[in-house]
Amino acid sequence: MRVEPAQSADLGDIYRLLKLANLPSDDLSEASLESFVVVRNENGVIGVIGLDPCGEVALLRSLVVAQDFRGRGLGARLIEAVEALARRLSIKSLYCSRHPQIPSLKRAGFTLSNEAWHRQQ
Repeated sequence: MRVEPAQSADLGDIYRLLKLANLPSDDLSEASLESFVVVRNENGVIGVIGLDPCGEVALLRSLVVAQDFRGRGLGARLIEAVEALARRLSIKSLYCSRHPQIPSLKRAGFTLSNEAWHRQQ
């Protein structure tokens, strides 16, 4: 399984994963994929995470791992990859609100701050 930047060909798989997880997908576009990372196997995309950058801060969004692949550390690998992307983009703080993957965020060092998950880079 490979963790790598999302590509335009991944848009359909990402949309499907987000819909299955009841996460917003209306704003997905090829341009927005520049700030997304995926994990894939031989059959396609099985996990995704994205950033919504705004200056030196970004909203962490859309962390989803397909049901059959959960519990294998893929969420942690996606978080590590998106944090590396954030550093390349000079993002200093990551935030996440109302996210279903709270245990993954805690393990990655995020803390609850004013009812949003936060991690200083």
